Amino acid sequence: MIVLLPTSHVARKSIEAIERAIESLRPDAVAVELDMDRYIALSRGYESRIEFNAAWPILYIMKQIQQAIGRKAGIMPGRDMLEAVKNARNKGLPVMLIDQHISITIGKIAKISWTEKLKLLGFIAYSVLLSPFSGDSIDLSKLPEGRLIEKAQLTLRIHFPQLNKALVEERDLHMARMLEEQAQKHKNILAVVGAGHIQGMKEMLRKRHKVQIYRY
Repeated sequence: MIVLLPTSHVARKSIEAIERAIESLRPDAVAVELDMDRYIALSRGYESRIEFNAAWPILYIMKQIQQAIGRKAGIMPGRDMLEAVKNARNKGLPVMLIDQHISITIGKIAKISWTEKLKLLGFIAYSVLLSPFSGDSIDLSKLPEGRLIEKAQLTLRIHFPQLNKALVEERDLHMARMLEEQAQKHKNILAVVGAGHIQGMKEMLRKRHKVQIYRY
């Protein structure tokens, strides 16, 4: 069985859920949404350096927004994945880094058309300017509600299809394939991934494997 645990990368409730899941499910192995380079950078507290290329404007703004949210939540983005690795190793469990290498993802984002890049930058600027007046309040300490995740995914698919393919769909496929490989070695796997990847990975994996989503 493969159990998918959705996380918000800055949510304290996600970190707590990871610990509970490892303790209660007693999986044979734990998989996390990281590649080796990102794991090393996070574990050593390195700042991810963004190289100046065609992907730079998008990546830079996304990084600044993520860091601002992390400061507001009081949790470093990515700490959920580090906690999953730490808890798994404390239990003597194998840890698998299943994400596509970050350089491949950046390369794909760099190839997005400038029309879509400019549209995205305009959307981000509009959202940031509008947010103080929207009246919406999101509790950063916990996983966003399912309807909010679905709304964000729908927006990405409809308005930014190239970015969605590079940032979500292709990584979903890569991580699902990695889990399928590991499922031949481990009977029960707990996979800790961002909430935006859950639905796509579930649909890919359920064709050959029993898949559950860990709810909290």
